[in-house]
Amino acid sequence: MEIIRETIEEKPYASKAFDAYFGREWAVLDIETTGLSPRASKVILIGLAFPDGDRIRAVQLFAHSRGEEEELLLKLNDLLSSNLTIVTYNGASFDLPYLEYRYKAHRITPTWLPAPGLDLYRAVRYHSPLRDVLPNLKQKSVEAYLGLADERTDEISGAESVALYEEYETFSNPEDRGRILLHNRDDIVQLSRLLRVLDRLDLHRIVFYEALAAPRKGGSPLIVRSVTPGRTSFTVSGVTDPGTPDYYGFAAGYNANIRGGKWTLSIPGETLEGCFVVNLAEIFADEETGEVAAYPAALADSPFREGDWLILTTKTEVRCREANALIRAILGRVGAESD
Repeated sequence: MEIIRETIEEKPYASKAFDAYFGREWAVLDIETTGLSPRASKVILIGLAFPDGDRIRAVQLFAHSRGEEEELLLKLNDLLSSNLTIVTYNGASFDLPYLEYRYKAHRITPTWLPAPGLDLYRAVRYHSPLRDVLPNLKQKSVEAYLGLADERTDEISGAESVALYEEYETFSNPEDRGRILLHNRDDIVQLSRLLRVLDRLDLHRIVFYEALAAPRKGGSPLIVRSVTPGRTSFTVSGVTDPGTPDYYGFAAGYNANIRGGKWTLSIPGETLEGCFVVNLAEIFADEETGEVAAYPAALADSPFREGDWLILTTKTEVRCREANALIRAILGRVGAESD
């Protein structure tokens, strides 16, 4: 196995909202495989790109043969932590399930999974008008829309990369190796640039529906899988590391349960004139002293807060910014209590 490292002299993507959710705790990921089915194929190249100060650090893990896949997966464990948000393009449907299957095939525990994920393909497909503007939603098409097409230097497709790898395994041609690596390298570097598309979208909405998670110091994150607003409660459920100790906690403003790597959170409230509202004073009050802690900034300055009451949903929409802030704040407390 070979490790290729490169420093890209450009600033990683940043914005006020993006930094509030992810900071610098993210990594771009893209894989190359010998086929589309993880049952019959293997991972032969993994590309990563991390923010590193004012630069981007790229790392590629390249298997010189299919027999080096296990070593590749173990090295990936070394490079990723469970609290990193994994940025992909269609990774929720391909890269991450593929890696999970290959880890299981080798009886390896992926120490960085489950991980928070931000799939830019899903962001573009479900939370932007680009699907009505572009001929397709392939990564290269979105790159062209953002004016990034000239930044790409590789000239092969994923299918051509598979064919080249088969030739490389047989003949060890360095030119084949170079073209495969360049294709993957451009994918991860371009994907780190593709984050700019978020400037044109509602990131709060994307996070609510696709990427909501609460990192935990010294523990696996609590990753949201579903949010169900009701008339008397806001129910949130998700996953975490199966090894996380079981936990049950009840407070006046919420109750939470962690068991077997799955968790639920119920935030009580009430429906008034079609709007679901919660009492922040009850949620953030100290159970022993009754004193109310300072509300997170997104809640304290929200135009949808009246005194201690916060409107989370109306008849037609979810207040995603406020819902995200409230859920993350409560999960942060739950995570600290359960450690």
